[in-house]
Amino acid sequence: MRVNAAFLAAGLALVGCDDPPPDPELATPLTTARTLLRAYHLHGLTEAQLKRRLRRGLTASSDKPVDVAAQSKCFVDFDPDDMRSRSLAVFVVGTLAARQDRLRESRSHDRGTIFVPDEMVIVLERTAAGWQILLEQSVPAAIRGHAPTL
Repeated sequence: MRVNAAFLAAGLALVGCDDPPPDPELATPLTTARTLLRAYHLHGLTEAQLKRRLRRGLTASSDKPVDVAAQSKCFVDFDPDDMRSRSLAVFVVGTLAARQDRLRESRSHDRGTIFVPDEMVIVLERTAAGWQILLEQSVPAAIRGHAPTL
């Protein structure tokens, strides 16, 4: 009887220590990508709509400003006050937006990837908040080197 009570107490302690569920907008790598695209008002746009929007610039729409809070929560290493960080984020957003109907994801433990056909791989990490993009690991080195001029 004493052993069973000990197991029960240990089990209850473990249940009480569970992390809160992740943010539903970051529940999978693909939902994180969709959340990021929604922050820029790009989710679900047709190719023609996307081309018009990209010609104006991702952040140039005064009627629909970028949702900085949604944008920020999608990344592990994003700093909205840093020009380089913003440039890298815009690169990731543009890449995801251009192929949003063909994105695929893969997950293994606390690492995830979004495969962008003919472009690149976006790297994510599962955190307490959910799946977040690792900006520095997702942007190719050649682009990172020129990020402030993007």
